[in-house]
Amino acid sequence: MSNSINTQNQTLELQQVPEQNPNQHDQAARQWETMVRGWISMLPEGKTVTSSEVEAWINSNLSFLPDEFKSMPRPELYEWFNSIANSMKASNEDKDSIRLDPNHARFQRTDQWMPVYSWLETLDTDELIKSDDIIDWLAANPEVKEQLYSRHSRYHLMHYIKKCHIKILKRKEKKKLFVLLVQPL
Repeated sequence: MSNSINTQNQTLELQQVPEQNPNQHDQAARQWETMVRGWISMLPEGKTVTSSEVEAWINSNLSFLPDEFKSMPRPELYEWFNSIANSMKASNEDKDSIRLDPNHARFQRTDQWMPVYSWLETLDTDELIKSDDIIDWLAANPEVKEQLYSRHSRYHLMHYIKKCHIKILKRKEKKKLFVLLVQPL
């Protein structure tokens, strides 16, 4: 009886092993792709990956190459590298187009929030605004306060206004840093 139980346990163990291997293969493939992406990102911007460069890189990293890639024909492997490079290039171009659009970097400003954004941008401080300052400003602007309180809780207002102020402070800091970098010595 105990012999049949041991046989069943061994059978169960053997049945579980193949289920784990696909995960290991997927993980190895993801790690390999991460390495490939890292290598491609280190290349000069706009450079096309050549088959000789791919071959040299593969040879230097052969120990990390998953089995499924070892059996892949080299032209297919080169295509795979190029598809990753092209997807990374397209992703970078999308990011560049977003950076070029000055309105994209700004918050979505609905009419009800415009007075708040304007006020936050006029503040001349490098510190995060305090809740008391927000309450004072809202008290001085009852129409804005009424409009915002009709749609949002007090907690949400404080949180969102502080979050917006953090973004404004970061943007101002980046501008200062850029000006310092651009100024001639």
